[in-house]
Amino acid sequence: MTFPLSRSDRLRAGCAAGALLLAGPALAEIAAQEVRDEFQEAYETLGMTVEVGAEEAGDGTVTLSDVVLSFEFTDEGEEFGGTLPAEPDRTVRVEATFPEIVFTETPEGAVRATLPPRGEMEVTTTTAETPAVDTATLALLMDAAELLVSEGAPAAADDAADQGGGGPRSYALAADRLAAELVEATRAGEPVEGELVAALEGVSTVTTVPRTGSGPDETLRYTQTGEIAVMSLRMDLPVAEDPPLGGQEPAEPGRLVSIGDTRDIVLSGEGTVPGGDAFRTFVEDDDPSGALRAGLAGRLALAYGSGTSEGTASNPVDPSQSFSVDSTYAGGDLEMSIGAEGLALSGTAGAVDYAVEGSGMPVPRIELGLEEGDFAFRLPLLEGEAGPFELRYLLAGLTVNEEVWALLDPEGRLARDPMTLLVGLDGRMRLLADIFDETAQAEADAAGEMPLEVEEASLEFRLAAVGADVEADGEFTFDNADTTTFPGMPAPTGTLNVVGSGIDALLDTLSEMGLVPPDQLMPARMMLGLFARSDGSGGYTSEIEVDGATGGVTANGQRLR
Repeated sequence: MTFPLSRSDRLRAGCAAGALLLAGPALAEIAAQEVRDEFQEAYETLGMTVEVGAEEAGDGTVTLSDVVLSFEFTDEGEEFGGTLPAEPDRTVRVEATFPEIVFTETPEGAVRATLPPRGEMEVTTTTAETPAVDTATLALLMDAAELLVSEGAPAAADDAADQGGGGPRSYALAADRLAAELVEATRAGEPVEGELVAALEGVSTVTTVPRTGSGPDETLRYTQTGEIAVMSLRMDLPVAEDPPLGGQEPAEPGRLVSIGDTRDIVLSGEGTVPGGDAFRTFVEDDDPSGALRAGLAGRLALAYGSGTSEGTASNPVDPSQSFSVDSTYAGGDLEMSIGAEGLALSGTAGAVDYAVEGSGMPVPRIELGLEEGDFAFRLPLLEGEAGPFELRYLLAGLTVNEEVWALLDPEGRLARDPMTLLVGLDGRMRLLADIFDETAQAEADAAGEMPLEVEEASLEFRLAAVGADVEADGEFTFDNADTTTFPGMPAPTGTLNVVGSGIDALLDTLSEMGLVPPDQLMPARMMLGLFARSDGSGGYTSEIEVDGATGGVTANGQRLR
């Protein structure tokens, strides 16, 4: 059963669907039946089957009973590099059941969708090679969960026509607690004893969708904000080795146990869904490039506060494989965006502390501390269009406990100062083949061709550890039409600057520790002198220049090539 809704209605329906499963006062009246229809249309548009056992409408209320949402997909087996056999195809069926969902009109003209305190989800997995079935039944717990759908006034009177006669529609989800709890599971038809609870507490999100008219070619935009007080995970599951580790069949399986929580989560985001055939083609024909070129885009930002986690893994066959990991962290943030300009991921982290214990380790306990860290990754996605790329990784203020230092340096000769590692690379590159087209990628690989061209790149690097500090930065351009001046690669032109301090002192210390034989100490310093200039205080500087036109390479003015 389907309902004739516009694409604008369908996007609003999708927001309602995601909010229903978590996935100022209203000024315009909305009917309960309208939101109920959005609910059905949303899931059917996403390829799901919606079954309603009974439906009752009247006096501004629509009640659905015995609601079942289901979908099925096949995960095709793949070979891994031609070295491992392909895994058998797996068919996965997911079915979620809700005893009752109630849509109620409010005096303010909104509609409140009330979710039941408990639902159930069953996941069934079968393979093409065996009749054995894996199953998992989860309880979906929803404490005081409701979705308020409201519609505000247009931003200006002139916008009324453009917004289909009404203002933006908002979907506000609130819940004291949303959780998924493992009830029972089987593997190959045999029962599995375990525990799994994933929960969100203090949930509040608002998704807003402007009403931009009703037509097949409209472009739809949405914004979202939200807060989650606590996100937690509790897990105690068996871990099976296939084949059994060491060829032995344990009397009981090993176990993976984990407990953790993260607090004070704040999220925001926005997205654009193109009109016309672009998005439908993306969904039906698997054409991400076409959807991105047509304007499909999205961004999600998430900030989180402090958190803790504890985990253990046990192996009854080989106890040396058993270990535990504890961690605490002060907070950080994550951001992801995707669009025609490319894919971007980034994040930062505050202070983090790890502790690892295991019977098979060289020391009883390893403790790692980090003052701060960050990462960034950016990549263009569309063939033929040059775009920015970036790869960055920072670990600042890294420390290890004295037991580890004593293992590496029992006499205490090396400096124990907090360490820092920074690796950064960014620039512009061009894709020569559709990154989403497996056939095109395979053809480029078979021909031994790089499916991309780097036009320019900048490098930054820093390593500060054991009393020495080395920093480097450089900028290069690449002539992709010239692969003969530097055989096998585009001709680079640019400069790399390197500065190091504490180098001589570290070499002396390593020699005293026996890690650098005395007869190799002088050749090592001579090699440094070939590429770098001494600053007279145990440090070195170097300027390496590369001329792509002539193929020349110099270090501090001395020709190397």
